[in-house]
Amino acid sequence: MTLIYFETKKLLHKRLIIIVIAIALEIVLGLLPADHEHPYSTLVYRQYTEQLAGEYTPQKRELIFTRLDEVNNVIAEHEQLLEQYNANLIDLDEFATHNKQYNKAIAEQQTLEYLAMKCESFDSLGTGEFFYDTDWYDLYSYRRYDLLSVLIMMLLIPPVFCNEYSSKMADILRTTKCGKTRLAVIKLSVSMVVMFLLSLIISTAELCTFAARYGLDSAFAPLQSILGCEEYGEMTVIGLFVRSSLMRAFSFAVCAAFICLISVYTKNMLFTFFLSFAACVFPALIAEGKVMSYAFSSSAHNGMYLSGMSVWVFCLICIVKCAGYGVMCVSKFGTIK
Repeated sequence: MTLIYFETKKLLHKRLIIIVIAIALEIVLGLLPADHEHPYSTLVYRQYTEQLAGEYTPQKRELIFTRLDEVNNVIAEHEQLLEQYNANLIDLDEFATHNKQYNKAIAEQQTLEYLAMKCESFDSLGTGEFFYDTDWYDLYSYRRYDLLSVLIMMLLIPPVFCNEYSSKMADILRTTKCGKTRLAVIKLSVSMVVMFLLSLIISTAELCTFAARYGLDSAFAPLQSILGCEEYGEMTVIGLFVRSSLMRAFSFAVCAAFICLISVYTKNMLFTFFLSFAACVFPALIAEGKVMSYAFSSSAHNGMYLSGMSVWVFCLICIVKCAGYGVMCVSKFGTIK
């Protein structure tokens, strides 16, 4: 336990403030105003989803399509009524009444068309639920690459082994009772656990910021009720965030183990940094699809949990990778000449 304590202290020494700043930055970024484009009016959409809130029913479907027909009719007859007004065939009051309806119809048309698309999606699924999902959709659609955690990892993990080489302590430690295999295992384990927990903390900060700004009223609504998420099956809205965050945490544990492996082979901080950064960033840029995501754990740093993936299979693969990298790392550290 003493070794674990001192290795954790060494890892976080003088770097804890960087972690705190990173978490604070994550919160600030989450609170910044975002202007995302949508194929509908968010104000009108909120009004309709509040009116229709709850389980999808034939009555709600009829209400949407009836209103959409009314809106389309008002817009279609606008040109004709405008010509009649210009020809003095209708008076000002009649045209003003129509013009008010026309402006309202224009404001609602795209939103009603979007709601009609949701109805068609619910029809194909056989179920559905109306709720205001725009904030959740934006969170998932625009969830960025976890660069903060990657940068923190680049600051924390390479020195774990590289400092022992640069200070010429590696050969001395190898001659001590616990300075060979046991020390290497502890260094490796502490690195993986710290990055696993740090990733979860940053994801939690992201979720808390979202909750403070938008609330979690629809957190346990069915995810497939959001257009574009039909393939996720019976998963809750917040379930997607939890699974994505868990996969990110495991992927950071794998990356930490891989960085430790690189460091015992290169024995150089600069080489370790560049090789590790490339290994953690490039897969996230090129790995697309379920197979590639299973093969390259760091792909989980970018985007969200893919439909059809098994989070448990992904985590199991990560554990196997950690074990493999760990065995090679410990073996190499224990054979220092």
